[in-house]
Amino acid sequence: MKHTLTFWAKRCALMLLLSLSAAFVKAQAPIVVEQGFGPATVVITATTGSSDACITYANPTDQSNNIGQNKTFSIASITGLSGSITYSWSIEGGATIVGSTTGTSVTVKPTIQTNRFNKARLYLNYTGTKKESVPNPCPPYTGNIDVDVATAGQVFVDLYQKFEYIDPIVGEACIEKDKTYAFSIRDMVSGNINLGIGTDIYTWNTTSIDLVGNQPYASGDNSAIAFDFTSSINGGEQIFVQVGKCNSTSIAHTFGKNLPVAEYEIDNYLAGCIPTSVGQIHITNSMKTGIVYRWELGNSNYTFASGSNTNSQDGITVNIGTEGGTIYLYSKADPAGSDYCTSAASGEIVEVIQIKRSLDEGVTLSGPTCVHPGTYNYALTPNVNTPLNWELPYGWTIDGANQNASNVSITVAEDADFGVISISTTTCPGDEIDVNVYVRPDELGEISTANVCLTNGSTAEVVFSVDEVNHTTGYVWTLPAGWNFKSGTATDAAEITVIPNGTNGGTVSVYAQGNCANSNTASIEIKLTPTTPGTIARDPSGCINKGLEDVVTFTVTNDPNATSYTWDLGGSGTGSSTANSIVVTTSGTGGPYVVKVRANNSCGSSADRTSVVSFAGNGTVNITRTDLIIGGTKIGEKLEADIVASSTYQWFRDGVFITNGRAIDIFDPEDPTPHDYCVVVTSNTSGCITRTCIQSGYNFRVGSSDEANAKVTVYPNPAANNVNVGITNTFKSASITVYALNGAVVYKSATSNVITPVDLSQLENGMYFVAVDVDGDKTMHKVQVTK
Repeated sequence: MKHTLTFWAKRCALMLLLSLSAAFVKAQAPIVVEQGFGPATVVITATTGSSDACITYANPTDQSNNIGQNKTFSIASITGLSGSITYSWSIEGGATIVGSTTGTSVTVKPTIQTNRFNKARLYLNYTGTKKESVPNPCPPYTGNIDVDVATAGQVFVDLYQKFEYIDPIVGEACIEKDKTYAFSIRDMVSGNINLGIGTDIYTWNTTSIDLVGNQPYASGDNSAIAFDFTSSINGGEQIFVQVGKCNSTSIAHTFGKNLPVAEYEIDNYLAGCIPTSVGQIHITNSMKTGIVYRWELGNSNYTFASGSNTNSQDGITVNIGTEGGTIYLYSKADPAGSDYCTSAASGEIVEVIQIKRSLDEGVTLSGPTCVHPGTYNYALTPNVNTPLNWELPYGWTIDGANQNASNVSITVAEDADFGVISISTTTCPGDEIDVNVYVRPDELGEISTANVCLTNGSTAEVVFSVDEVNHTTGYVWTLPAGWNFKSGTATDAAEITVIPNGTNGGTVSVYAQGNCANSNTASIEIKLTPTTPGTIARDPSGCINKGLEDVVTFTVTNDPNATSYTWDLGGSGTGSSTANSIVVTTSGTGGPYVVKVRANNSCGSSADRTSVVSFAGNGTVNITRTDLIIGGTKIGEKLEADIVASSTYQWFRDGVFITNGRAIDIFDPEDPTPHDYCVVVTSNTSGCITRTCIQSGYNFRVGSSDEANAKVTVYPNPAANNVNVGITNTFKSASITVYALNGAVVYKSATSNVITPVDLSQLENGMYFVAVDVDGDKTMHKVQVTK
């Protein structure tokens, strides 16, 4: 039975050993048994040095001096086991075991690992027996029996670093408000090792500093942290860091008094937008003891009007023209002595003063406001030498790279819209200049229609159209007088339908209406085919003279569609005209004549209008010529017109009236030039006039020689009682004979004198002829006797 119990006891003990699960136990404070498994409760204490789980490095900054302080850990108690117990110690991470690894205690020494696993985990493995109560396996016995069961377990303790010396915090000593700064300390505590040793924490804290968020700040295993400073540092403030779990003393970093940014004021322009009409500004700054200042002009066109780059209490006056730019105000601690500091490498901090420019009311935009598509120049007047924002309507673009200048070239596209050009400075966008701009309608092409020639009298619909153009608000059409748009159709479209009146053509015109101007006007001339002229009227309508330089006017009613007329006078006279009337010089005979006329235009010609005309008058009047002979010598001619009843006669020589009467006698032996003699016969009943002309064929030198005429003179002429006959050349014999107009001899005498007086005292007033015969050469001289 004992054997049986022993057998089952061993067998049951083995089963119990295999069925044990891990247990979580803790040692006595301050050392915590972090984790383990097995049936025992283990208490581990530090028996040398501090009674905690901290292991100390002598100098962690010097890895060549790999000396740490030994520390011994012992098993204070172990419960839950019986019989003989064995112990085995091991360690991982930043420490090593010095001496024995078995027994109830172990000594460890910290080491610096190149892989930064500078924490350590100390393991204790144990074996032993444990009493277990199990059911009695041997019937008929009942109840439980105690058996010894072999068991094993493990616990571990995490060891953390403690340093005799910790490096100072690295970071700025001079900081500025509203900036972010990074601070760090040497990476002293380690990250986790593979077995998961707990985290060493860097804990940061501050005094008298306003930071973003709450404090303290934990950066875990990260030895660096960044802070946003929301207030200025006045000097003496500190930032602290506590390193890891075993270093209770914080490292402090003290800040100096940061150099403040200079404070300035631009006189009269606190808003910062200076009108472009202001060419000079004055800037003052608040000067503080212990700080020195200097100025720089960031625009090469800026100049000092007063002051200089070295600041004075009165500040500076700067010529700024119309340009924006920057002015720099530098501050630094006075080299002669100051409690200010700065983190700037140059030792200076700078306040950048932006000179912003705004457009005042005196600035205007020059350039066309009503344009065709194309490229145009726009400029601000006066010139504003500051960057500008140009806002343009759709389809308007600034050419070139200089998009912000005050003088730009703008291209207007074919599909551009009208709208507003808005200009403002890039720094003061509220100072806007707005100019309305428009795009003119494109040029209209020709008007199209089916036929420019319409049938006279037709009122059929006619369609007119032009190609549509851009930038128009509608089309304005003008129709000939009496024409109308077709009812119900558009009158302002590019295509219209109209109803002509059938009686006249005219001009159809159209232009495209625009927002700022209209397009060119396109026109087309519409004509009607001409109608046949009406009755031909003549003026005068009664008696028309014959043989005179008289005229008659033929007229037809004007057709407004006709542009010319073609006349055929049919031999009635001469004349030329393309109008609806013609002035005709008559042919001198009565007719009848067939006169024709037709109307013309570019659409064609009408049919001829024919009229038969005859001229009234006195018929044909002839002139009869009869020679006048005196003493066998022809001395003139007698011209006699035909007899016309109840008529009067007038005679004209070369167009000059000479006498009345049906017949005239003409004597002109002294004038060798022929003359035109005309008689004008006027009917006392009808008023008709006939003119007939004849040229005198009398050669007044017949019977006389030039030599004889050269020898003889008769004077005075006219004479009262006598005349003298002078013979200038030597002669042998001469005779003188005086004739009346009827051929009677009233005086005759021979003479041998150079001058011979001839007595005419007995003759009546009138015309007489003196014939002189000198050596056979005869001359005839007309003498007028007037008493």
